[in-house]
Amino acid sequence: MAINQLFKLKPSIDILNKLAVIFGIDLKNLDKKYTFTKKELIELNIEMKYDIIKELLKQYYLPCKQKTYLNNFKLQKCITIFRQLLKLYNYSLLSEEKYSNSKKYIIYKIIFNKINNEKIDGIINFD
Repeated sequence: MAINQLFKLKPSIDILNKLAVIFGIDLKNLDKKYTFTKKELIELNIEMKYDIIKELLKQYYLPCKQKTYLNNFKLQKCITIFRQLLKLYNYSLLSEEKYSNSKKYIIYKIIFNKINNEKIDGIINFD
């Protein structure tokens, strides 16, 4: 039984932390660094680390999604995979366009979504 449309098993938080380290982010301390750009990922040589990412996640993705996300390296696929894993643990990956020296680039921001567990008591009437 799959947990959602992408994963047959939920990857552990350790897997997410390993992937975050590959992206140059420490999820335990987002105060220090919580943004990255595609240029930074290229400088981190993420293409060479794609095989590590692939092996980490192969057992978790549904077979049809493995073909989509894990077969061929593309930088955008890596960012999408990271976004999908972050979502499982209440993080969001937001993108924002910036311009510098007449060049456009995208900054990706990681935000932790706090869960509000307040119970709401109320009555709903259907007339």
